[in-house]
This record gives sequence, C-alpha cells and structure tokens, in this order.
Amino acid sequence: REKAFKLLESAAGQLSSQQSPENRARLGANIADSLWNHDEKRARALFALVEEDIKAGMANRDLEDPKDALTLKVFLKLRVDTVERIAKYDGEFALAFLKATEFISDERLPHDMTELERGLEIRLAKRAASASPDAALKLARQSLAQGVSDDLLQVLRQLNKTHKEHAMTLYKEVVKRLRELNLTKDWSTARFAESLVHSFRPPTSNDPTFRELISLLVTRALEHGCATPASLDGNDAEFCRLVASVLPQLEKIDPRAAQIKQWSRQDEELSVAPETIQEFFGAYQDGS
Repeated sequence: REKAFKLLESAAGQLSSQQSPENRARLGANIADSLWNHDEKRARALFALVEEDIKAGMANRDLEDPKDALTLKVFLKLRVDTVERIAKYDGEFALAFLKATEFISDERLPHDMTELERGLEIRLAKRAASASPDAALKLARQSLAQGVSDDLLQVLRQLNKTHKEHAMTLYKEVVKRLRELNLTKDWSTARFAESLVHSFRPPTSNDPTFRELISLLVTRALEHGCATPASLDGNDAEFCRLVASVLPQLEKIDPRAAQIKQWSRQDEELSVAPETIQEFFGAYQDGS
C-alpha cells in the first residue's frame, strides 16, 4: 500500500508535464480520488488543479463550431465525473466545485448538455439530503427551475426523514411550480403530480400545501372536461383517469372531486402501492 501511494504521489507531481488540460484533469481527478483516504489535504489540492483545467478547457467555446461543441461536451462529462467523485467524500466541496466550473455563455446549451447538468444536480441533492440539507435544497431548487422529475420525489422523501423543515420548504416550492406547468398537456408532469399525492404526505391532511395540491388537480381535471366523459377520448381521457387514480385522497379534501368519479377504476386493485414502487427504485439507485 505504501509503495502504491508513493507511486500515486509521484504521478501527481508529474501532472504538469501533460500538455493537454483534458489529460491533466482526467488523471488528476483519478489520482485525487485514490489518495483521498490516505492524504485528504493532497487530494483537495489536486481537485483544485482539476477545477482550473476544466475551466480552461471550457473557456471561450463557440457552440456553433462543431469542434468546440464536441470539446465542451468532453469537459462537461469530465466535470460530472469529477463532481461525483468528490461527492463521495464531501457534499459541500462537491457543490462548490460544481458552481466554480459552471459553463457561462450567452448561447443556449443544447438539450442533451442541459439534461446532463440537471441530472448531476439532482443526484448531488439526493446524496446531500442527509448530511447537507441546505446544499440539497439549493440543488433541488435549481433542478425545479427546469421542471419536475421523479428524482425530485426521492430528494423530498430523503429530506423528510432527517430534516423535515427543509422537506416542507421544498414541498411548498414544488406545488407552487406545478401551478405554473401545464398538467393536461405534459404527461410526465401530470404523472409527477399524481406520484406526489401518493408518495409524500405532509404531517397532517389539513396541511395548506397538501390542500392546494389537491385543489390544483381537481381544478385542472374539471377545466379539462373530466366531468363530461362522453366528450373525451385518447390522451385527454387518460389524463382524467390519472387524476381519478387518487380519487380517495381528492374526495377527502375537495368535494368537487365527486364530479370525476366516473373515471375511477375502483374495481382494479394495484398489487403494489405507488409509494412502495418509489421506495423500491430509490433503494435500487442508492442502496449498497
């Protein structure tokens, strides 16, 4: 082990001989990861050098130039890999690295690059939920600004286990964001709202944010025409069935929900409750 660490330290000392910022950053991140438990101070210093190389590699890139766009993708992926390495040891440090290496441009990033960034933010938020709730909340907010996703539910539930105040703050902001999105036209958003009712419960059913969520679903269903099933089919009808799948919760809060009862499939029983499915996928992604 000692010989191995000496070899790593020797390799770290020779990083400056690499002409390519990409090679220096890639090798430096690997060496820092390997050294962390042996010499944390040295590892942090190496990650600081990696930060500078990544920023240099992304600087002054023209997204209209195919060569520049490809290089930027390479460095963004390298940034993702490095942040996830750091997150294993220090969530706050990972968040600082993420912020410091953010790509700033007047041009709009391509969709695949934006999704890469968003996926990284939400994974970091899940990791930070237990030990760094402020960081998790900040990352979740950044993701929420782009829309909603099932991963956001996992962050919400993890925060609720250990930091209930942070969880309720995020819950309120999620419901507020749902009011701004088009539930009837965006199927993934509608499914998220249904899952939110199923898999996250505030301390009491009289919680004003929970009542607001229920009222939002009922209002959107009635505006969509779910009270008159004869006029709907296809995807429009599926939205009504989706909302009616949480009818028992809706009826407890909002009497108007009775108007969409005809869409309920009460004769069908789910073999596994939706909240259990969410817990399973959370364990599958994050468990050992």
